[in-house]
Amino acid sequence: MSLMTTCSAFSATLLPFQPPPRLSVARLRLHPRRRALVRCAAVSEIAPAASAAYGVLLLGGGAFAYARSGSKGSIYGGLAGAALMGAAYYLMQSPETMAAGDAVGFGSAFLFACVFGMFHIFVLQVP
Repeated sequence: MSLMTTCSAFSATLLPFQPPPRLSVARLRLHPRRRALVRCAAVSEIAPAASAAYGVLLLGGGAFAYARSGSKGSIYGGLAGAALMGAAYYLMQSPETMAAGDAVGFGSAFLFACVFGMFHIFVLQVP
């Protein structure tokens, strides 16, 4: 009971909250005639081809590293990357699963960028 009176006494001393005024939509558009450099529709049309091309590059890079050094990890990494990007490409073909394909493609590309970045920083000692 004492907690309730303390809280109500505390809230009575606070100033009333005033939300900020809403801006009209016309004021939010600073440059209504300026066109975007890359539109979402154009990006969604390019994304399947980009994921397929990246998958081929990952597979080729893994095969090249395996042929050069005999590393099984390279061929497994290339196969895994190509499989992920192939799955992303397949999922992007249908409008119902396009969001899942975008998520798989972006997530795997981000994962490989992080792995390759750590490889260059820690293994190759690039400043």
